Amino acid sequence: MSSVLRLLSVVLLAAIPVTQALAANCSVSVDSVDFGTYEPMSRSNLNGAGKIRADCRGGAATVVIRLAPGRSGVATNRYMTSGTDPLYYNLFTNASRTVVWGDGSAGTGLVSTFKGKGRRRFEFMVYGRIFASQDAVPGFYTDDIVVTVTF
Repeated sequence: MSSVLRLLSVVLLAAIPVTQALAANCSVSVDSVDFGTYEPMSRSNLNGAGKIRADCRGGAATVVIRLAPGRSGVATNRYMTSGTDPLYYNLFTNASRTVVWGDGSAGTGLVSTFKGKGRRRFEFMVYGRIFASQDAVPGFYTDDIVVTVTF
């Protein structure tokens, strides 16, 4: 009989530095990545997704989104914890989950887009994956990821 883990979302927290005095005025919201329930020792990865939204007005905007590494301190090797027990996962820029979303350094990608003047809405998917076949202890696992949006 296998144990079932209940997981809370990876919580995405927004940090919004403004880099130009005459740049667009943007508001940002995030939806956490919700993985649902993980079956320990499953042979299948468990995928989840969340969203980052930016609603911009005014001047032209180049929106750049970076994700912090979380508890692990290394974006290419993220893990959630329940107490001190880890559960390995990662966040990706693409649906095929091949480019780890970080700050653009150490083999990670970031997301950047440009839009002209006026009102623009941006929506970026965050693709998550908990890796298969982990002998994790049952519990409630979380990680906090700071989302930095520069425009």
